[in-house]
Amino acid sequence: MHRFHLAFNRTGGVLALSLLLVVCLTEPAAAQRRSYTRDEDPLRLGNKALAAGRLDEAGDYFQEAVANDHHVPDALCGLAAVELRRGLFAEAEARYRQALAASGGLHVAARAGLGLLLLRQGRAEEADGEFRQALKIDGKLWEAHYGLARLALAAGKWDAAREQLEFGRAVRGWEAGQDKYQHGLALYLVGTGDVSGAERAALHAQILNPADPQYPQLVARIYRDQGHRTLAISAYEQALATPGLTPDAALLHDLGRLYAQENRFNEASERYLQAVAADSTFAPAVNDLADLFRRAGRYDKAAGTYLRYVTLVPEDGPARLALSECLGELGRFEEAAAEARIARQRAPDDQAASFQFARAGIHARSDTLKTEAAALMVDLLASPPAELPWQAGDLLELAAWQAGRKEYENA
Repeated sequence: MHRFHLAFNRTGGVLALSLLLVVCLTEPAAAQRRSYTRDEDPLRLGNKALAAGRLDEAGDYFQEAVANDHHVPDALCGLAAVELRRGLFAEAEARYRQALAASGGLHVAARAGLGLLLLRQGRAEEADGEFRQALKIDGKLWEAHYGLARLALAAGKWDAAREQLEFGRAVRGWEAGQDKYQHGLALYLVGTGDVSGAERAALHAQILNPADPQYPQLVARIYRDQGHRTLAISAYEQALATPGLTPDAALLHDLGRLYAQENRFNEASERYLQAVAADSTFAPAVNDLADLFRRAGRYDKAAGTYLRYVTLVPEDGPARLALSECLGELGRFEEAAAEARIARQRAPDDQAASFQFARAGIHARSDTLKTEAAALMVDLLASPPAELPWQAGDLLELAAWQAGRKEYENA
């Protein structure tokens, strides 16, 4: 502490004491601030480690910068980027908000970064607010314009998106956000029908910043839409291998379908199961998983999975018929007939529903149900087309019922 010779008297004592208190209160904070040379600057070293994917090292450098009051908002943004790479969205959001608090809300990179994070979480309205706040401070901030372009692209507003993307046309290098420009351009070209141009732009974005899983995901979608399933699978797997990616159910389901189309059913099943684990209410994955079990003859698992699916999508008639088929294979004929009956009620003219009800009902123990099914079965056999896939057991059950009915009538 600096030494002051203070004389306490009636006129100067209070002032002198106040000066002493100011020195005492401000000196500890000043002692925490440290100056760095360029080579030892933790902010620069942290960004370098982050670019190389050394997340723990980057986090340590950014923490050191915060602890030493060295460009704190920038360091907090660095910590947010580390958390984002790890897929820890809530933690990244907290860091961005801390950076805004430390800068009095004026740190435009924190605002744009927060907006892009909110956009990835589907919080479009909040993201829009952050982008526009950033542009009030810096009207040329590329990251904010990129965010507005993404919002316009999602809404199919191609001209508005192109206008925002123009702000990034001249940027060069990953640090300046060239990868974002190429990504936005690829999305724009997909939306406007230039698939080959979109492929080039998406690959360029991925080359510039291979650590962002959004880029290989877009590449995979483009390959999928072009029918290049093997390339799409490779791109999706590359995205899944990116550190910090938390894949959503839609991505995993899409990959599972590609595997199924390539007859790689074990990999398809694995990805469908992961999709359902990620979101148990994601109906397309539940349905495709059930169908995969059914085709593999695993009727118990298929029936259980179809039951979950029709709870989510009760109006899906074909799924109810598939469930009825599985229940029939398990010998649960009353339940099988009940599901087929629901499908018939929803589509009275659907011959497949009538066929499945007849098949299930003719094997049921209930005389009432068997009688109803037999009458329907006779009608179906007499009506074209006659090539319905009846099995020998179905026809034998019908013959036995008819013989029993005849004996009863002759008694």
